[in-house]
Amino acid sequence: MEEVESKILSRIGKRVKFNYPKGEGTYYGKLKDRCVLRVPSWTGVPYWDVVDFIEFEESKNLKLLDSDTIDLKTEN
Repeated sequence: MEEVESKILSRIGKRVKFNYPKGEGTYYGKLKDRCVLRVPSWTGVPYWDVVDFIEFEESKNLKLLDSDTIDLKTEN
């Protein structure tokens, strides 16, 4: 594994902050897992695609769905 990929993966297990665009809020959580893929570059500049799996802390701004707020039954 390259040094850069190792550094990117080193944040797994640590606290992270996620900012939604356009002022929709800031959320804190724990980085549970991360996928790093080196992408081919036509310019010679190294580039990586990164996908994060974040477990967010509870927030009063988050709206949770349960069986009382949504009907999951389908009718024919």
